[in-house]
Amino acid sequence: MAILETGNPDTTSILDEITIEWVMVGIEGTAEPIPSGTMLLPIAPNPAKGTPVIIFGLPETASVEISIFDLSGRLVSEIHGDEYSPGFHDVLPGNLSPGIYFCRMTSGDFEATRRFVVIQ
Repeated sequence: MAILETGNPDTTSILDEITIEWVMVGIEGTAEPIPSGTMLLPIAPNPAKGTPVIIFGLPETASVEISIFDLSGRLVSEIHGDEYSPGFHDVLPGNLSPGIYFCRMTSGDFEATRRFVVIQ
């Protein structure tokens, strides 16, 4: 959705350019894409009811560690150094109590953190 607004009623807003990036995750009948680099996608759904899904992509086989921390910095869930093949993968951190969490993914030199919310 794009909302075009202007403060001047005598002018018309114009959309000059738009970029759309699409990652084919979970679409049947398509070849599985291989990302060009290691990535941690946004946690979905966000906010989550119960268990969110953590999706990440790897350009080559690599060991991945995922840690979930609560807002106070306490480690609440962890996936230790499992090795994954190239492509996109999803993992479930388990049922989490309502609150704000941080997901940290490390793989080799790559490190990324995403924030997400769990609600009842």
